[in-house]
Amino acid sequence: MKMPVLTSVVIFVILLFWFIKRSAKKSRDEIEAFVNRENEANSTRKQPIDGLPYIKIPEELFSIKYSDSAKMQEVMRSLNFLKDKKILNLTGISNTDLKLQYGAANLPELSECDERYTLLVRTLQNFAECLLEENSEQDAVRVLEFSVSTGCDALRSYTLLADYYSKTGAFEKINELKEKAAGLNSLTAPSIMRMLENKSAAPN
Repeated sequence: MKMPVLTSVVIFVILLFWFIKRSAKKSRDEIEAFVNRENEANSTRKQPIDGLPYIKIPEELFSIKYSDSAKMQEVMRSLNFLKDKKILNLTGISNTDLKLQYGAANLPELSECDERYTLLVRTLQNFAECLLEENSEQDAVRVLEFSVSTGCDALRSYTLLADYYSKTGAFEKINELKEKAAGLNSLTAPSIMRMLENKSAAPN
């Protein structure tokens, strides 16, 4: 009875060492591939970036009537700051990919454009919530619809829009949101899709 047990232990140890060795080799290969790709990215020549899809804040958002609350004033300061700045949604694109496509020399500027996009999404979310607090629901929807049109991946923005569309019976608009969410290159996309699925069917 002891021999089968000993044989099983030996086989287990052999398999364990094999898996460890295989895992170590895979890790080394992945590290080597990453280093090679990063070296290639760092040596990529600077490419033109003037034709990228920069985001322009619509003038109509600045014409929305709003209160003089401290929160709203902060929102408008941020919007005015961003108004004439270059803004890019680079969500889900790594620095290595950016360098490979546009050159390492453009990375600082592209990173700033992406940081401004993060600020824009946060500002638009705050803007919409302030407008909702002031019972300016349709204006809030306009703000949120613009945010989503830029590729925003904020679950809260999608939820507020879906709630409004559901309340007003505009279920085709929820389906449009689902199409937008399906194209997101973001970790939040599955959560957004699940939320929209729950709201996409009209009540019986």
